[in-house]
Amino acid sequence: MNISLENQIKNYIDLLDIPAERLQKSGYSKENLAQELLKKLEEIKSELLEVDKKLSKKINVAIIFAMWGEQNRLMPKSSSNPSGENALREKYNQLSGLFENTKNFSWTLYPVDDGCPHDSFGVAQKIVAQNKLEDHVKVIALQEGVDKSFKGLSSVDESRKGGSIAYGASRAIEDGANIIIYTDTDLSVHLGQAGLLLTALLTNPSLVAAIGDRNLPGSIKIKDGVRWGKGVKFFRHIQRMVGKEIFSIGITDTQAAFKAFTAKAVKELIAKQKQFDFAFDTDWLLNTIQTFGQSSIKQVPVVFIDSDRESTSIQQEADYPGMKTWEQLLKGITQTVSSNPNTLDKDLVETIMGLDALKLAKLVTIVPPQLENVRNEDLGKIETMSPKDIVRFIKEHE
Repeated sequence: MNISLENQIKNYIDLLDIPAERLQKSGYSKENLAQELLKKLEEIKSELLEVDKKLSKKINVAIIFAMWGEQNRLMPKSSSNPSGENALREKYNQLSGLFENTKNFSWTLYPVDDGCPHDSFGVAQKIVAQNKLEDHVKVIALQEGVDKSFKGLSSVDESRKGGSIAYGASRAIEDGANIIIYTDTDLSVHLGQAGLLLTALLTNPSLVAAIGDRNLPGSIKIKDGVRWGKGVKFFRHIQRMVGKEIFSIGITDTQAAFKAFTAKAVKELIAKQKQFDFAFDTDWLLNTIQTFGQSSIKQVPVVFIDSDRESTSIQQEADYPGMKTWEQLLKGITQTVSSNPNTLDKDLVETIMGLDALKLAKLVTIVPPQLENVRNEDLGKIETMSPKDIVRFIKEHE
């Protein structure tokens, strides 16, 4: 047993400060959750070492995360900073452990400032300097991209994560990255699991993407069932109907912030990217399917322990928490899909594009009768609730 990894995992779970009720509902204690995660990480590392032995070339891995309002999570937990996760150092340590003893991998973390008004950029830079992390961490800012007219962005305010991930990926590719992984600032996903994504990509030449799924058999998800309201079921029905090209092939956890792509694929995806907010995930997934085919993406089960205390979607949406995010998700996927003529019902498109956070805040409190007892696998199907019925329900309740 790797004692140092065991201690790291114990510290990791302590940092997340998981509510006892949430653990109990998920069927875990801190102790057996730590044991399960330890077992998985040891297996992942062992598999990656086998991949490493068979590599005929060096692989440069870039791990990117966007920062907005992350100044507290980046710092250690303390009495004055109860939300602290020491996130940058933890990610550094997790990746150091994963790649330890490999001969053909190099890696770099790219924290990307997304226009944070609380100086996440400066906080991250200070952590890097104080802890001498320069060998594997490069802190950058989306503003640098805006100054160069990256993707036509005229302000950092035009991005909510998607612009920063794209800019960080483009910088990483310039630096020689072969594989791009993106995640969130928080510690919801232990980055030792990055080996799952790398092994998938490097052992199957037909793949250009490997994505984490929190709901697959073999995954562990410690998260409250419904964060925003029961009407989220209605939003998911709309999302899956509009994005059926993604959801119909079994990809349902589109927003999991744990995805890997080959550099070749990322160049294509950035060139075609239209969404720079939280809808960029579905933008990239849809363009991956359309460019490289349905079989170019593999889903892998992950351990996910929700860290929601300082969720960006909550910080940025004080009036209607989460509803601006859902507005972006629904409008973003609609814009991406409807760019192909005759793809969607015109009344449905018009209705979705007329939604805003206030309207969604009303809709999230109710569930259409057609969806009351519907199974998750039937969400998005026309026979479950048609575009015409969706439009009627929204107009009656907005």
